[in-house]
Amino acid sequence: AGAAAPRCCLSLWSASTVAAAVYPCFPEMFTIVAHRGDSAAAPENTFEAFDLALQQGFYNFETDCQLTRDGVAVVLHDEQLGRTNNGNGAVAEHCLDQLLKLDAGSWFSDAYAGARIPTLVHLLRRYHNQAHMHLVSRYLHQTSTSCMQLSASLASEPA
Repeated sequence: AGAAAPRCCLSLWSASTVAAAVYPCFPEMFTIVAHRGDSAAAPENTFEAFDLALQQGFYNFETDCQLTRDGVAVVLHDEQLGRTNNGNGAVAEHCLDQLLKLDAGSWFSDAYAGARIPTLVHLLRRYHNQAHMHLVSRYLHQTSTSCMQLSASLASEPA
């Protein structure tokens, strides 16, 4: 009888549920990704959640982006405001200045009151050379050129 395959626990996190399953696997074949940052301990898709993920040794983030009325990619999962911030209506109906004023932390905990919705550019700049981003966006064709340009400019900046 051969040795049993190693087992690892894969935890899948979302804002409202936590599920865990155990599968036979080889740990070196997996990349652990912090879903919207450490969204179990801080408000999802905020710098606070991504900072906590990094502090815990998670160097891969999954995040989402939506486009504002003025065409800026912001880090939000939902197309509608309200679940993770104090706004209402569609993200696409608001300009960036309006979204930057919203509170994206109080829904989670009073300790995070005043957390803000980051732009994708700010997220990429903040975690450049620190984390790998897994971006989910239905607007990828509209954001990919600016992301590639930003990546090129960040790559040319001194570390």
